[in-house]
Amino acid sequence: MPAKVIANKIQLLSVDVVKGQLDSPFEYDRNQLFHYDAETFFDLSFIIEESLVKADLIVDIKTVSEHEQESGECSAHYAIVFFFQVENFAELHEITSKNILELKGGLANALASISYSTARGILLTRLQGTAFSEFILPVIDPNVLLEKRR
Repeated sequence: MPAKVIANKIQLLSVDVVKGQLDSPFEYDRNQLFHYDAETFFDLSFIIEESLVKADLIVDIKTVSEHEQESGECSAHYAIVFFFQVENFAELHEITSKNILELKGGLANALASISYSTARGILLTRLQGTAFSEFILPVIDPNVLLEKRR
């Protein structure tokens, strides 16, 4: 039987915002806001013997105004670390002959989805009252996130 992610065998152990940097000048005119540019980076690391997975998610956001503002644009940088325990990790990975860890059964996709959606909620609350108060981390395909490793 092929390996398969079983949701109740993934436990989110911790979520830590390890960096939260916001540059939002008081003079910034939100009425000039045209849109937000956001870029995300995602990476996974493992402690195989303990079935632990660390997921690092970095989110960089910038305002883009209709016209150049004297105050400049606003920016936000957040780094969030997630730790997961995966009960059936042994079934969901293999080490290749070249000593490379390969994930199976959609595990990487599941961890990216959980991390990203949790970060969406964190950022929604952290950015209230700033030039980013209207920003919501967009819904994306988790496979796209997996391709954007730092």
